[in-house]
Order: sequence, then C-alpha cells, then structure tokens
Amino acid sequence: MARRITFTIESDLAQVALAAAALRGVCGLVVLDPEALDELELGFVEAVNNVIEHGFAERAGMPILITVELLDDRVAIRIADQGTSIPPELLERARSAPFEVDPDDLDSLPESGMGLRLIMHCADKITYTVKDGINYLLLEKLLPA
Repeated sequence: MARRITFTIESDLAQVALAAAALRGVCGLVVLDPEALDELELGFVEAVNNVIEHGFAERAGMPILITVELLDDRVAIRIADQGTSIPPELLERARSAPFEVDPDDLDSLPESGMGLRLIMHCADKITYTVKDGINYLLLEKLLPA
C-alpha cells in the first residue's frame, strides 16, 4: 500500500534544507540504507536547486510542489513547477554523458553542467515530462528486496 505526502515550498534556496529534512524524515519509514538515502537526498536537493536557479531564474516566492510516495519497492519523489522547462538537448546530453568524478582532482570539475548528471546518478530512475505548462520531474529509488 502506498503512503504519500505532498507539500509546497517557495522558490527560495533557504527552503531547500527544510524540504530535504522532510524527505529524510519520511524516508525513515522505509528500509533504505544510509548511502542510498544520502544519494536520494543529494539528487533531490540538486533537482530543487535547479528549479529555483534555472527554472525560476532565482525569482523568489514561486511554488514548488513536492510529493513523496513510499511504495512497496521504491521511494518516488515528484517535483512539479511552472518554471522554464529543461531544454531537451540538455536532458539528452546528461543522459548520454557519463558521470565521472576524480576525487583526487576536484578542481577539474566544471562550474556548471553537472547538475542533471548528478541527479541521474543519484536516482535509479528519472522521468521528466511537461504537461499544460507544468514541469514534472520524477525521481525513484529502489528499496532493497
């Protein structure tokens, strides 16, 4: 049986920590190892930050609707907003480019362009759709069998 919580935050970077704490609290109700929970939170925070920074161009006060659903086999997070959509070519580039980080050379990381790849690396499944002017990003993390 699915359990679900939906909440809204405003497009303010200060709100992201609150949303992340809520996600972590809700995920405490399922069996998710600490590393998987950290990955899910990191992908979620990056996704919400991207909505604020790129979708809303840091315009404060815009609503971001977040739904966290606990299913038998996974945690599903849906982020919905009415900001600027992700250009298809950026999504395709993020899907096709490997996410490789040299921990011994962190100075070589690019200043931008890593966010979508990071999100895709942190979730087991990503779905992005736009319908009636609303962007929907679905992040899914599988639970252990």
